[in-house]
Amino acid sequence: MVIEKWIYTHIEEALFDYEKIKTSTKSTEIILTKAIEDTLVYYKGKLHETMMREYYFKATQRAKMYNRGKWHNQICFNLIMTDPSMGYVLRREIIYRVALVCASNNLYKFSS
Repeated sequence: MVIEKWIYTHIEEALFDYEKIKTSTKSTEIILTKAIEDTLVYYKGKLHETMMREYYFKATQRAKMYNRGKWHNQICFNLIMTDPSMGYVLRREIIYRVALVCASNNLYKFSS
């Protein structure tokens, strides 16, 4: 599945801002929040869940210490014990899963 760059970026920023958007009343953010929560349930107990909780949801805590690249490497080496290239694969799978849930709720439409 290939998604447009703006959709990928929109979802990734929603993951970084999850703490802010989960209390929002905007319909787009409600759908994104539900999609993120469904993705957390789907990946429960897997490396993807750790990546979501540690890399995306704790982004505001780490912002003063590391840039995103260094934070990504820290998470990969110290928490999920994998190569950073595998961490990028995990992040992409998370974003694709959120995009699928959003598409099933008619937030995004994908062309073939």
